[in-house]
Amino acid sequence: MPFAIANRVRKSLSLPRFTPDEGTPLATVADYYNNLPSDERSTLIRELLVMCLLL
Repeated sequence: MPFAIANRVRKSLSLPRFTPDEGTPLATVADYYNNLPSDERSTLIRELLVMCLLL
């Protein structure tokens, strides 16, 4: 592995807390994601972001 790649430091992405109003379709999506296991939730959100950015 090249020296420059091996010494990279990863930054975490901090987003403000996502709190949609109760009873809205967005709240239903948030409930769905909150009920998933943490690792599965992270994977699905990461895939969703990639799909949105590739449109």
